[in-house]
Amino acid sequence: MENTSGTIIPFPCSAADLADPSREGAVEPITQIDVIVGQNVAHFRAQAGLSQATLGAAVGCDATDIDHYETANKAIYASTLAEIGRVLNVPARAFFVTQGEAGWPQEGERSF
Repeated sequence: MENTSGTIIPFPCSAADLADPSREGAVEPITQIDVIVGQNVAHFRAQAGLSQATLGAAVGCDATDIDHYETANKAIYASTLAEIGRVLNVPARAFFVTQGEAGWPQEGERSF
């Protein structure tokens, strides 16, 4: 499902945020967390030297889905994010923080 409004809702969001009339036609809310997760997927994918198509094939989706995850146009299911972490050898918590924050993977740290 794609967020067609382009609106980013800060995390955590409230029912009032989701009821905002400017979001008419939006299928799902995109939050700041979705943006951070998407940016981190893109970062770790590039660091691994994988294309969107290669990562998509490895996790059971296509390059368009990976692009939508990375640009926060589509939220990622937890199971898909876990599989992306496994393929990229990145701990799941790393997708939820920005570089330099506590929880960012240290050199040589493995995901599972």
